[in-house]
Amino acid sequence: MFATINRSMMHTAACGLALLVLVFLVPACTEKTTDKPGDLPEHVTLSELATHGSDGTVTPTTVPLTNAAPMAAPVVNAPPARLVVQMLVLPRNDPRTLIATRSLDAPAFDAELMQRWRDNGFGLGVMDRDRVGLFTANLPPRFSAPVFRMPPSGTYNPLTLVDRLAGIQQVAYVDQAGSPQVLKLIGGEQQLLVRLEAPLDKIGPLRIDLLPHHYGPSPTLIPRNPQSKLLDGTSFDALRLYQPLDPNVIYALWANLPPEEKPDSDAASKPEKPDPQPQSLAQAMLSGTRRNQPVQLVILFGLEK
Repeated sequence: MFATINRSMMHTAACGLALLVLVFLVPACTEKTTDKPGDLPEHVTLSELATHGSDGTVTPTTVPLTNAAPMAAPVVNAPPARLVVQMLVLPRNDPRTLIATRSLDAPAFDAELMQRWRDNGFGLGVMDRDRVGLFTANLPPRFSAPVFRMPPSGTYNPLTLVDRLAGIQQVAYVDQAGSPQVLKLIGGEQQLLVRLEAPLDKIGPLRIDLLPHHYGPSPTLIPRNPQSKLLDGTSFDALRLYQPLDPNVIYALWANLPPEEKPDSDAASKPEKPDPQPQSLAQAMLSGTRRNQPVQLVILFGLEK
């Protein structure tokens, strides 16, 4: 992802359905994952998960999820909780995903910001911790479900969503003023830049700072620090999510994808179709292929239990 920053690929989730209650909750039940492996040779592919911390030592871990009581109030002077993120790699356009995500509530984030996320094709929902098991149980079988934890940090951690992009992607993007535009993104990777911010006085909520980003390295002979190289490419600043996190809930992020087109047996006798329309930003960032199978991502995140 970055020319001078180490990457470590996330381990594939060994535990299936009971996902993100991971550290949020107490691990209990396990379940088999689908045995649809791994290498991602396609034109647009999903990485298992590439991430690193500001010190290069964040180690991804996969833990099963179960239900548990809401998180108690933090102890004074106790170390802040970590952010936990789980990426569910699911079959694309499975109706079970649509039904499950529609059951979620809207988060208590800035209303104008949430509208911009919707305008760009994203869905963002929230659920109580004790609903996570039911939510994941209603999703289709997963290809994988890598997990990572992140302590509070002053720098972004890049989370790779779609890697090894080739050619030009045309992406429809709605900016902060509500103006639609079409961007041409060349190669690179789709990613989220994520960090957890702790209040300086240790009073007040932890905040998530999440920025959708298309990474494309900028060649230069001028020495730069890793943090500046992190922002090479295109940052979608209108979607920067800088909001306090409720420790008693889990958040979900997904793409509202267009219906899948079915092959037309009479296509040869019909006129050629017009050029495809640009993808929404959410579709470009949260869908791809895995061993020739179309997949999509649902990302769960919340504070560690």
